[in-house]
Amino acid sequence: MGSDDRLSVRPAAMPDSSEGASLALAVGSDAADQPRMAQSGSGSDTMAQLILTTLLATLGFALSSVLALQVLIQERDEVASALPWLAPSLKVLCQPLNCSLRPQKNIDAILIDNSAFAKLTPESFRLSLVLRNKSATPVAVPALELTLIDAQDEVLVRRVLLSEELFASADSIEPGADWSPSVEVLLPTAVALRISGYRLLAFYP
Repeated sequence: MGSDDRLSVRPAAMPDSSEGASLALAVGSDAADQPRMAQSGSGSDTMAQLILTTLLATLGFALSSVLALQVLIQERDEVASALPWLAPSLKVLCQPLNCSLRPQKNIDAILIDNSAFAKLTPESFRLSLVLRNKSATPVAVPALELTLIDAQDEVLVRRVLLSEELFASADSIEPGADWSPSVEVLLPTAVALRISGYRLLAFYP
């Protein structure tokens, strides 16, 4: 074999140490950035959850407030009767809603101070009475139940007289005020002849 046919062997070139260091540094840098990216993503999710929770809580509070306001308006008369100090606020609330606040129905505040049942003709009588409001707030005008009895205290006639039949000029009686209705009552002659007495009861229908 000639000298030109000999196999030449050259040592393999070793990688530059600076390139290896750069590669290691790059890999290390990427590995270090991964936790930071994950931490940044977790913070965004927490903020989004906080915003969503706040919005849902605000929406729930708003819906609850609207529902409470609706119930308050629907039950305004009962609320004003149970909590008289709320009546002025309820009146203000009703103004833009075109609603009204009716006087409270407090039958314990009504006193029948005086009454008379006088005969006008054989078949007609006049009932007169005085109703007094003993409370410190206006109360609704009540209805009356008139019961006519005979000498044996048996009921002859029982008649209900609503505030409209009593010709009430207002729907309430002011605090400490008197109201004196007077109404004519017509009866059959057979009943009128047997009347010995009467009873009056104020009530709210």
